[in-house]
Formats: sequence, structure tokens, C-alpha cells
Amino acid sequence: MHWRYGFYGGYPFYSWYSPLWDWESSSYDSRDDYRAAYAQAQYQTSAEINRLAGEVEQLREERASAPMEQVPARPAVQPEAKNDQDLPVILVFLDKHIQEIRNYAVANEMVVAFDGTRTRKYPLMDIDLAATMKLNDERGVNFNVPNPVAN
Repeated sequence: MHWRYGFYGGYPFYSWYSPLWDWESSSYDSRDDYRAAYAQAQYQTSAEINRLAGEVEQLREERASAPMEQVPARPAVQPEAKNDQDLPVILVFLDKHIQEIRNYAVANEMVVAFDGTRTRKYPLMDIDLAATMKLNDERGVNFNVPNPVAN
């Protein structure tokens, strides 16, 4: 460390500096390296964008100059015949009354029917499973009960 002194505006001043400080070092040159690398990256990115824009333009021209293929008109969609999803399942109870349900699940020995905001539960032991399965099979509606209980 060295002390320096001088005059500034007629007043003496003292300062110090270290000979390790090299004001002419290449540390400032690293900024130039960064700027050069950044400029190179921008140039490469710009060149890639220009290449892709040219490619897109070429593809557009090819598509515009290609003869239009005759696309056959689509036939009008005809509503299909009712499938088993449209038909309700009919439950036949042991007392011989019937109940139509559309959205249901079978769980814990119960048929749970979902009807909008209401939920109804029907015990499997109250349903004549053989008659229910036969009636729904005749109508083409699939009604399966996992491990049915014998009536």
C-alpha cells in the first residue's frame, strides 16, 4: 500500500492505493467478451428465425399452388336407433311391482339409483334378480349384478 498526496482546489489531500490494483488489467476486457458472445447469440437466433420464416413461407406457397382435392361431402348424420344406453333398466321386485332407473350402481348388496339430485337405494334382496335380468335381456339392456344373491 502506498500513500499518495496531492492538492485539490488548493487543499491538500491524502489517498492510498495498492500496487495490486492493476487499472490496466484485462478484467474490463471480459465485458467485451460477454458483449461479443451476446451479439453472436443474437445473430444466431436471428438467423434461425429468418430461416424458419422462409421455410414457413415456402410451405404456404406449396400448399397454395397444390391442386385442391375434391373432398366428398359428408352424409348428414342420422340419429342412430336407441341403444341400450338410452333405455332405462327395469327392476322387478319380489312383490311384482317394477321400477325404471337410468343411472345406477350396484354396491354393498344395494342398487343405488341416481336421479338428478335424488339418490334411491334398493336392497338386492327385495329385487327378483332372475326376472329383472330376463326382462332387460329381452329389451336389449345390459344389467349385471356382481355375485348375485340367490333368491
